[in-house]
Amino acid sequence: MIANDPRSRPGLRGFTLAELLVVISLLVLLLAIAVPSLSGLLYSSDRTLAENRLRVAVAAGRDVALRSANGLDGAVFFLYANGRIRAVPAVQVGTLKDVVEGGADGNPSNLIERDIFVAVAGGSPVQLPPFWTVRGYAPPGSVGGNRTGTSWYNSSDNAYSPLSGNWVFPETSFFDPSISTEGGDRQTFMVRFEGLTGRISPRTGEALLVDLAPSQAYRNQAPYSNHRLDQAADLAIAVRRLLQDRPEFPPVSGSGIAARSLRELIGNVSSDTVLARPVTLLALGDERRIVAAVGLSRVNQDTGTVYGDPNRPGEQQIDPALDLSLGQSNPLELTRTINRYLEGRIENRPPEAVVFSIASSTGRLREFTP
Repeated sequence: MIANDPRSRPGLRGFTLAELLVVISLLVLLLAIAVPSLSGLLYSSDRTLAENRLRVAVAAGRDVALRSANGLDGAVFFLYANGRIRAVPAVQVGTLKDVVEGGADGNPSNLIERDIFVAVAGGSPVQLPPFWTVRGYAPPGSVGGNRTGTSWYNSSDNAYSPLSGNWVFPETSFFDPSISTEGGDRQTFMVRFEGLTGRISPRTGEALLVDLAPSQAYRNQAPYSNHRLDQAADLAIAVRRLLQDRPEFPPVSGSGIAARSLRELIGNVSSDTVLARPVTLLALGDERRIVAAVGLSRVNQDTGTVYGDPNRPGEQQIDPALDLSLGQSNPLELTRTINRYLEGRIENRPPEAVVFSIASSTGRLREFTP
C-alpha cells in the first residue's frame, strides 16, 4: 500500500505556499505591465478610426458641393444623439426668411435669412466610435444671443462667453422631442463648401438643417398634420416645395418674414431643425480623457459627455446644460477650461485631443496647433 502512494514516487509533489505566492506575484506583475499597454493600443486604434471617419465625413460634405447640379452649397453637420457623434452630409435646398430669437413677427429689423439644408438622400451618416467627440471653433462674437445679434448657442446656462472664442459641442439632442417648438435648444456647427467649386464657402451666416425630431406627439396637429415631413419619400423635395410661394404660407405683412406656420415647420423655432454656423477648425478627442484633463470626476453616465441628460426622470432642466455634479459648479468656467485644454494652454497637460484646420481649396483636414 505504501508503494502505491503517489507521495512516495520520485518527482511527484505539490506546490509549496511560497512557490504559489511567487507565481501569483509574477502574474500580477505581468498584468500590471500588459493592461496599460493594451489600453494604450486600444486607444490608439480608436483614435485612428475616429480620425479616418472624420476625414471621410468632411470629404463627403465637399463631394455634395462638387456634385451640386444647381450650384447650391454642400456641407457636413455634426450631431449628437444617444451617446454618439454622427456627421451628416447635407445639401442646401433654399433660404427661409426667419426671425431672430425673441424677435417680434412684424418688425423688419428682426428678419434674418437662414439657408436650409437637408441630409443627402441615400447617404449614410458617419458615426464616430463611442466617447469620441468633435467640437467646432466659434470665433469671438459669434455666440451669445442678443449680445451679438445671433441666436446661435444662446445657452440657457450661459456656458459660452460671447467675448472670446469657444469650442462648441453639438447640442442637438438635449431637448424635449414631444414639444414642437424646441428648435432653439438644438444647435451645432457645420463645415460648408461652395457649390460646384468645393472650396470652403465664404458664407458665414446661420443655417438650418432639417433633422426630424424622434417623436410623433405633435404631428397630428396643424401645421404638421398638413405637411408630414416624417412621411416624405424625398425630404429635400418636400422642403423645397414648402419654400416656394404657397397661398397657405403668406408672409407676415410689411416685414418680409415668412409665415409663422412655415417657421413652425422648418424655422429655428421648429423641433425638426438644428441651427448651425460654419467653422473651419475642428477638435477631435476622447471625451473621457478631456473631462479627466480638466479636473472632472467622469463623464455623465447617461450621455457620455459633460452634458446632463434632460430627459432622465428627476432632472429639472430640459435645455442643454452642463452636468455640474461632475466637479465644476460654474458652467462658464468649465467651458473656458475645456477651451484652454484643447488649445494646449493648461500647464503640464498637453492635449490628447487633436485640432484640425480645413484647407480652403481641397477641404482636406490638416493637424493644427492653436
